[in-house]
Amino acid sequence: MDRFRNILVVVDDTGRRPAALARAAALARRHGARVTAVHAMKGRGDHEMPAFDGISACEVQRIERETCVEELAEAVAAVRAEGVDADARLLVGTPFPFIEIIREVIRGGYDLVIKDARPPHGLVERFFSSLDLHLLRKCPVPVWILKPDERARPGRVVAAVDPDTVDPEHERLNGVILDLAASVARQDGGELHVVHAWRLFGENAFRSHRFRLPAARLDAMIEQERARRAALVEALVDEYRTPDFAVAVHLIKGEPGEVLPAALRHLRADLVVMGTVARTGVPGFIIGNTAETVLGEVACSVLAVKPSGFESPVRLPDAVAGSGAAMTISRPVGGRAHR
Repeated sequence: MDRFRNILVVVDDTGRRPAALARAAALARRHGARVTAVHAMKGRGDHEMPAFDGISACEVQRIERETCVEELAEAVAAVRAEGVDADARLLVGTPFPFIEIIREVIRGGYDLVIKDARPPHGLVERFFSSLDLHLLRKCPVPVWILKPDERARPGRVVAAVDPDTVDPEHERLNGVILDLAASVARQDGGELHVVHAWRLFGENAFRSHRFRLPAARLDAMIEQERARRAALVEALVDEYRTPDFAVAVHLIKGEPGEVLPAALRHLRADLVVMGTVARTGVPGFIIGNTAETVLGEVACSVLAVKPSGFESPVRLPDAVAGSGAAMTISRPVGGRAHR
């Protein structure tokens, strides 16, 4: 976790101190990182603002922004009192907060985004809000979404890996996932569990009448594949095991999108560290929808990691071209100048 030295905390509700800010402060104290809390306010034109008797729409917007600034400043002051280098920023621009947050990530050179999960109102079966999902899909740096009732320290950390690949970038991603998961588990005195979902390629075809494969032979092929996958996972995790730090490995047969959510529930995971793999050439696209399916069903905190070659579909506005994109108002709150 010492790779994270510049942490961005997304604050949805400026009227309370989020658990994400406490988590970021704890990381910062351990590793000398700095923390910036941001609140992204939707940009509105005067025609979208309600007019009140004696108060202009512009004045209403000014008061709304100043209230957010004051509340952010209070939250950051509490973190500074704990000895953390922290400041805050109010982001105002497009009608889509995730765009301004990702632009801030790019501008400020942040290496981690932390946010509390905020399920949509009235949709208790959904864990992530639209903003959460946009950040998980499109943010170019790791995104840590904390479940609302997360304990101060996640007790059971699960790393979801896929070592069966000839893609060097994918192999590096497995390493990053394990590095982060092991670091969180060690720092917080928790457990590390490594999960790999696997299946025999072509198993359904082998079971069809066309192959007429004897059941004993197919069972032997399945067992051979299971042993091969187990060896691959053991090779990945071997360096993380120490006399005082055990790593539990779980091989689960089935398609990842179908079996991983159930495995996380069975393990009572507090945090899952997983990759969102983009190899289709379409920015922000998660190949095979595996990660998308898992994210739609988990009820634990998620630390999502992108491959090193990932490019966010969100870009900084082109100041030269002036294509009509909304201006971003990014002002420091009682702290240092913008980086």
